[in-house]
Amino acid sequence: MRWWMLTAAAAFLLGVGAVVLLLRARAPRPVVRCSALGVPELRPPTAGFTVTMAPSVQVKVDGVSVSGAVRVVAGRHRVEASVLGRGSLVLELDLAPFSPATLDVRADGPSLLGLVLGARCTSCEASAVDVALSVEPGPYSLDASAAALSHGDWRSAVAELRHVPEAERHTARFDRQLAVALALAGQPTRHPTLRGLMTAMDARRREEDVLERRWQVARWNEVTTRFTRLAVRFANKADPLVRAAGQRMDSVSAEYSAANEREGAVLLRAAEETLATLAAALVALHPLDCAWIEQVNAALAEQG
Repeated sequence: MRWWMLTAAAAFLLGVGAVVLLLRARAPRPVVRCSALGVPELRPPTAGFTVTMAPSVQVKVDGVSVSGAVRVVAGRHRVEASVLGRGSLVLELDLAPFSPATLDVRADGPSLLGLVLGARCTSCEASAVDVALSVEPGPYSLDASAAALSHGDWRSAVAELRHVPEAERHTARFDRQLAVALALAGQPTRHPTLRGLMTAMDARRREEDVLERRWQVARWNEVTTRFTRLAVRFANKADPLVRAAGQRMDSVSAEYSAANEREGAVLLRAAEETLATLAAALVALHPLDCAWIEQVNAALAEQG
């Protein structure tokens, strides 16, 4: 009787063990998450931004007070201007790489107006057609049009300005509001009142051309240096990939040495793509090998 009980107990334990092993086999295995491929940020293109303002006016770009000629990363920026006792000016501007832009902030009645040249107002509605300013009878308020312009609402401002009689349109205030409205609508004008600002911008445009070329060369050196480090590090571990990418980079480099500025910009993008493609291809060789991916990232991030 005792041996029968021992046999049954052993069979039961073996059955339980088999079930446990089966459950373990079916249980999902922990997912190994490696660091993502991280191509370090290369030096970004910049834009020349000149900010002028009336005394006591404070202008901020992305929360930082600015005055005079500054350099900012090209792209979108929030611009705010304020002065005690008047309404504020708030605009979102898109600054093109290596293209001069100007913001001139002046008081207009109870408001602040920002005359924008060389930059696109992304918080303003662009106009697909020329803004017409025919005379339309009706009441108007230049204070109301100024308040609208201080927040980029050029359509409401133009609606007010249309009611200004022809005889009252030859004033500095009307001229400036019109210039501001057209600029915010994406239709800047070379009005006589803008001659000084436009002349200064033309001079800075030549400076921007020089800075763009210098930036392009510096960024090219960054790209090719990172590519060389990556190629040397993995030459013996992924020879076919490195050799193919090297041939592509050699071809791009040969063209770049004889390229003009516009051609150089295209070739720079080709070099950046070659670097990114090689890095991604190396990771794809061992996508679950975290140590391998870390080696790729380390080669890309290495300084000097």
